[in-house]
Amino acid sequence: MAPLSRAAGEPNPIDVLSYHARLQLLSPRQWMEGSVEITMTPIQMLSTFFLDLVALQVDSVVCRDHALRYRVLSPRLWIEAESSLAPGDTLRFTVFYRGAPGNDGFGGFFYLDEFLFTVGQGIYSTPPSMTRYWLPCHDEPADKAYWSVEIIAPRSVSALSNGKLLKKTEQDAVAVWHWREACPMSTYLMAITAGHLVHFKDQVVSRDGDAIALNFYARSEHESMAKSDWRRTGEMLLLFEKKFGPYPFDSYGMVEVPMRGAMEHQTLTSFSTYLITGNGEYENIVAHELGHQWWGDWVTPADWRDIWLNEGFASYCEALWQEHLHGTQGLQTTMAHFAAEYFLEADRLGAFSLYDPTYLWGATVYEKGAWILHMLRFLLGDFSFFNALQTYANRFGGKNATTSDFARVVSEIYGKDLDWFFQQWVYQPDIPEWRAAWQCETSAPRTYELQLTIEQRQRHGILLTAPLEVEIRLRNRALR
Repeated sequence: MAPLSRAAGEPNPIDVLSYHARLQLLSPRQWMEGSVEITMTPIQMLSTFFLDLVALQVDSVVCRDHALRYRVLSPRLWIEAESSLAPGDTLRFTVFYRGAPGNDGFGGFFYLDEFLFTVGQGIYSTPPSMTRYWLPCHDEPADKAYWSVEIIAPRSVSALSNGKLLKKTEQDAVAVWHWREACPMSTYLMAITAGHLVHFKDQVVSRDGDAIALNFYARSEHESMAKSDWRRTGEMLLLFEKKFGPYPFDSYGMVEVPMRGAMEHQTLTSFSTYLITGNGEYENIVAHELGHQWWGDWVTPADWRDIWLNEGFASYCEALWQEHLHGTQGLQTTMAHFAAEYFLEADRLGAFSLYDPTYLWGATVYEKGAWILHMLRFLLGDFSFFNALQTYANRFGGKNATTSDFARVVSEIYGKDLDWFFQQWVYQPDIPEWRAAWQCETSAPRTYELQLTIEQRQRHGILLTAPLEVEIRLRNRALR
């Protein structure tokens, strides 16, 4: 058979509509056997396309309506139809595969500490979509699809995935857990977890009057600490509904896994064992991951160049939570910390643009991204700023968005073109440098004349437009 492939970098013009997987987890062997039924449609005329798949063996590709040939050239599974497919045609086929799924050290598929779990993003991989390590898929954030899965696992463990548990059946030593997510999602947000877990619940009534189930899963020895650390999740959800609009999904869950950090899988956040302390030390991360359900999961970047639309927004959720708890002082303290973290990174790595960043997982994307929103809030005022966020969520919810899309929404709400703002703060790496001098003279008894000079001096000669707040501190008060 001639190689089924095209030139590297050539587009893969397909739109996957749904995945239905059946996965048998064989943890003693760190092995998986599975199948996935994929329904897709072409975006343009084609006969050859590919799925992303890393280092797993494909046994067959079966289609009832078309003759398909396939060839595995990792990290891709190439498929060729006997006749061309046109836009609007629907192709449904099943891939049968097996092997020992891998990871990049942060994202992918893991067997650790008697746990099996997946993490959808890999910080050591380009691109960072990691579902390709355990599922044949079109592993691009712009291709959202429906997801359901049957997980076959030992009866002694809980097997979890996104969305709602439709049913659980038991036979002999195994159980089959059937999960389905009602809203389309990007593949990097799919997740499975299996392990010895206890399940505890909460519920919150949304602003629309709907009951939203909160499902939490933790190791039995960590249950009390997890209950303490996650107890304010419902309060956070109601705060974010007030700021961003209705919670977009039917339920929300968190599951303890032995990973580093946390990951915002749609409706089921994976949360590190090492972040569960019982004293709320990492409560901001709880807020961050919940915020992703709006920013990243419901509204998803079209590609990884717009990662700040995920992480900058979720980081600002941390600041909003601190403002909720501690008022203006909590907000200012958080933003000052974010600024310090960003300048440390800029000193270490050099300044680079927020759009299409040199490094995706650092303070430029997270903390500077949060500052972009904070500056827009200052520019627009609270009412218009949160109106812009809600409009953005309504317009692009369940879809993909770009920085340009967000900029258009904000400009629309502001009533003026904000291209200048996004060009200098998002698309360019420049950092403003200010010098201030002041002189105060007594012009009359108890009357003072203050002369303040603020000068912007940029290393590269590009002046940035920026409104400034000036605070004058007197003996017993401050003026702004």
